[in-house]
Amino acid sequence: MNDERPPEISGDLHALDTVRRRVLAIGFLSITVNIVATLIWLGFGYRAENLTGKANAMFAFSGGLSLASYLVARLILAKKLWSPLWLALFLAPSIVAILWR
Repeated sequence: MNDERPPEISGDLHALDTVRRRVLAIGFLSITVNIVATLIWLGFGYRAENLTGKANAMFAFSGGLSLASYLVARLILAKKLWSPLWLALFLAPSIVAILWR
């Protein structure tokens, strides 16, 4: 049985796969951005109570989760993993939170 598809159907399936990947990545990132923001918010709360060890741990966890979400999003989108611009964008909130005094 021949499994070859006409070029227009093959192109449509590729476009559908691209849309599916983008929607999945946006859904995943919307969840992880909320978690990263919550960790940073919690870190600021700990810092206000002079619990700097816990605050630094929350900021480190937010950075680790940002890095993990960056890698997973790049894998979902089937893009190359090394992208300095996107890496900086993902890590920026955690870095700003650590440097904020």
